[in-house]
Amino acid sequence: MVCARCQLKAATMRMKRNYDPMLLKLNNEAEDAVYVLDNVILKGKFKKLCPPWKGPCVK
Repeated sequence: MVCARCQLKAATMRMKRNYDPMLLKLNNEAEDAVYVLDNVILKGKFKKLCPPWKGPCVK
């Protein structure tokens, strides 16, 4: 019988293995056009209706 802790450890390792390659693809060079996350809520504006990203901006 397989213990729950072993199953959780295996699942964690599998999720990490699948997630890590996505981090390596985020290599941006200088002067690349990128979008910037903008969490500022302006007075009189609804967060739901405002776009969450600003850009494209030059990195």
